[in-house]
Amino acid sequence: MMENELLNFEEKKGGNCKIWIINHYAHTPDLPGGSRHFDIGRRLTSRGYRVSVFCSDFLHYTYRYHKTEVNKKKLFQETLEGMDWNWIRTSPYRGNTGKRVLNMISFAWRVFWIGLRKKEKPLVIIGSSPHLFAAFSAWLLTKWKRAKFIFEVRDLWPQSLIDLGEFSPSHPFIWVLARLEKFLYQRADAIVTLLPGAKEYIKNRGVKEDKVFWIPNGVNADNYISKNSLFKQSDNDQFVVMYAGAHGKANALDMIIDAAALIMEKGEDGILFEFVGEGPEKKNLMAMVKDKKINNVRFADPIPSNEIPAKLVKADAFVFCLEDSPVFKYGVSPNKLYTYLSAGKPVIFSCCSMNNPVSEANAGLTVPPRQLRAMAEAVIKLFKMSPQEREEMGKRGIEYVKKYHDFSILTDKYQEVIEKTVKKVES
Repeated sequence: MMENELLNFEEKKGGNCKIWIINHYAHTPDLPGGSRHFDIGRRLTSRGYRVSVFCSDFLHYTYRYHKTEVNKKKLFQETLEGMDWNWIRTSPYRGNTGKRVLNMISFAWRVFWIGLRKKEKPLVIIGSSPHLFAAFSAWLLTKWKRAKFIFEVRDLWPQSLIDLGEFSPSHPFIWVLARLEKFLYQRADAIVTLLPGAKEYIKNRGVKEDKVFWIPNGVNADNYISKNSLFKQSDNDQFVVMYAGAHGKANALDMIIDAAALIMEKGEDGILFEFVGEGPEKKNLMAMVKDKKINNVRFADPIPSNEIPAKLVKADAFVFCLEDSPVFKYGVSPNKLYTYLSAGKPVIFSCCSMNNPVSEANAGLTVPPRQLRAMAEAVIKLFKMSPQEREEMGKRGIEYVKKYHDFSILTDKYQEVIEKTVKKVES
């Protein structure tokens, strides 16, 4: 980075401070899934930055192309709230198979060449995980464009793949990822992690602590209905316990279905579980419900993130659970958990993580992971709790999210990291 560029950073914010965000799974609010980089990006744009986002056009939650289905073009560009949004056509896949790895590699390859051909030279390029190939392409582009590199760590690959039993530590794929992970940590000008305890993990890989920053996931708090009108908007008389999010192995949703079966056996007929979303385990979960003849569970298709608030207010409570895995000892920052809290309903939290936002907010109940009887008892406890008690829990959840996880607050933090990174004169 040239010295005059660093010294004139404040003037560049008026229109020349370009930021590229490379995130394979970045989404816009009209699609299922989180919209972290859309929401942070549009706020940075309103503050004078010029933001470009590069993402895959093949959607992970629906296994379909979004913009290039008809024309088959390798790139579709559009302007969204002042941002330059780049949808890159990548190879298709379904489930966690070898084709998904090919999809990752195809994105990394194409985003590099597309970025290389762009004439503009950003001051900062953010490369976001979970997979490391996209972040590696971001680093390569910083060398060509003479930009600063911010590595955003959304998930601790490859450690999470090992801890969840997807791969053995000696697998060649893990060997490659481990070396790529260390390479990116060491060469990043700054590291943003979503996990509160990941700083220690990263520091143990030879990284200076002062270049690691924690910026968790969040929500647009203003998108949610006023807390005074949240309760009793269900479309039926049942007590609806909702899960809205990915249906993957790490989410341990089979345990929730077993808890539903146990509640059914206890004769608690007024409780209904609703699973909203998509993922590689959904077919297995639906088959499980059918085989066990569980009549208090229903499934719904994924919905765009801008329709989530209207859907969540139809629930009476939410459940958030993850597998009992050591990887979560570094903390969790799931987008869905903050949307649950924003909806103003109590949340049952089941995860062995170092942080527990539900407990911190006093906005629900906590049960140990993989304890279906404890889960069933927690659901019944909320069901029999007075509406006033549940409403107070919901109000506390709303206040917690507004204070710590609104995207306006998180954008302030990201802007601070960007400015520190750009102004840093290397010795």
